[in-house]
Amino acid sequence: MKKAILLSLAIFLLLLVVYFYYNYILNSCSGQFIYSLDDSYIHLSLAKNFVDNGNIGINSEEFGLATSSPLWTAILILIFKIFGYNELVPFYLNILIAVLIIIYAYRIIQRYYDNLTLSITLLLLVIISIPIIPMIFIGMEHLLHLLLSCIFIESIIKLKTNSQKKITNFLILAVLTSLLSLVRYEAIFLIIASFIIFYKSKHRFQYWITIAFFTTIPHIIIGLYSISQGGFFLPNPIILKGFEETPSIITFIHRYVYSGVINLVENTHLFVSVISSFTFLIFFYLQRQYGDYQLRAITGDSKNKQYFYFNQNVNQVKDTITIFIITTFLHLQFAKTGWFYRYEAYLVGVFIIFLLPLFIKLVLEYSKNSELIIIPKGRLYLIIFLFLIIIPFIHRGIESHNRLRFAPINIYEQQYQISKFLDSYFPDQPVGMNDIGLSSLKSKAKVIDIYGLADNHIARAKYSGFYSPEYFYDYLNKKNCTILIIFESWFENEIKYYNELIRVATLKIQNNEVCGMDEVSFYAINLTSAEKLKTSLEKYKEILPKTVNLRILI
Repeated sequence: MKKAILLSLAIFLLLLVVYFYYNYILNSCSGQFIYSLDDSYIHLSLAKNFVDNGNIGINSEEFGLATSSPLWTAILILIFKIFGYNELVPFYLNILIAVLIIIYAYRIIQRYYDNLTLSITLLLLVIISIPIIPMIFIGMEHLLHLLLSCIFIESIIKLKTNSQKKITNFLILAVLTSLLSLVRYEAIFLIIASFIIFYKSKHRFQYWITIAFFTTIPHIIIGLYSISQGGFFLPNPIILKGFEETPSIITFIHRYVYSGVINLVENTHLFVSVISSFTFLIFFYLQRQYGDYQLRAITGDSKNKQYFYFNQNVNQVKDTITIFIITTFLHLQFAKTGWFYRYEAYLVGVFIIFLLPLFIKLVLEYSKNSELIIIPKGRLYLIIFLFLIIIPFIHRGIESHNRLRFAPINIYEQQYQISKFLDSYFPDQPVGMNDIGLSSLKSKAKVIDIYGLADNHIARAKYSGFYSPEYFYDYLNKKNCTILIIFESWFENEIKYYNELIRVATLKIQNNEVCGMDEVSFYAINLTSAEKLKTSLEKYKEILPKTVNLRILI
């Protein structure tokens, strides 16, 4: 009964804080619910266009696979097909997934503790540090990625230790592998780690083949469909990450090795996660050296044995730690961290849900046994070590929730205002932009993604190496595009190349936390477009929020 109350309390606190933030956003954004990132609206735009027009793209007539999460986009399409379009669907989905994560985390925590105070503390740490609530208000696939990662890891560990080769094992593995690989492309790091874990398994070849097959088949199907529609085999965001020239060995080492180490050190929460994981791996190794996973005093007295009373298979624990370390290192080498805490959220969640409760249990048990403390003040050092692990996660949680106060307001004052402006004054007119989510969803303008995430022509030019300022303007001319709304520093070469480009205005927001820049520039390619843009902006300026600074320059 007490356990049910504890779980219900954690869920209630989550929903209460979500309700508070939801109303805060409505009050801060003139009654509009706004997600914390413009990228959230790209998924909505893709799904809505597919349901309405049978085309995946930000425009009804142009195909562009601008998603790093085919599964999330597919889920939105399915829901919109059945129930109709609703902008709050990603928000509700993330609330549901968040509740499932809490239930799942609670089940894991209960393996170690009967202490209600410690259990609720760990649950709160799960909610705060991932951070679950900011992820809900992003409205994207990151919480689903975390949930599937946890289920996948637990299933992999159980399958590895299961000596019986049952067909159900392979079916479970097939479904989980396919879903995980489709939720985010970073999932490949976890899948690679599972390959390594299965190395000593009796049925490793069967598992390897199953994992490889069901990882690749969904992407082959999506890739062939994309090619048939004029796109790439992989989604544009993945393609654009590799459009630079083939690096030299030195450049490769700097980009993928040195930068990975720097990423680890700069992300303190991941640094302490990896260091503590290595520490406990060494601990288990030493434990094994002193006899069949029993701890005896390091003094060498074989009669003085101490046991840890936690019901965990040590090999399973070691495998879980190994999976986490491998996945983290691969992510730091080849993927991003940050950008509103979302990219590494699954790593943080895996550590806090699977490993941190175990580490706390081991430290508490170890510190109780005075015979095992062989250095002065050893118990104190253990407690300090534990706090040093936890502090970066608490800091991450506080910082993320503080930034959540500004993130939706940033999007409302920048992308939302631009989308309403385009819808009012430039319907059906081509407009070149680098932030495309809200404007493609809420305006009738023909948004051209000049960065290339949703435009196959720009993406192909960058990937193939023939992109240049000259190509850029030739392409805009073919599209009859005479207006650009851009972050200036992103297009310095293009701006310098075209002398006749007219900077008409700038729009600047305050307290920027999530937008690419706090200032957006409005450009026109000719005088006629410049005059129309100026006149339209002067009219729209009257209804802009007072916190937005629109400056007319001509």
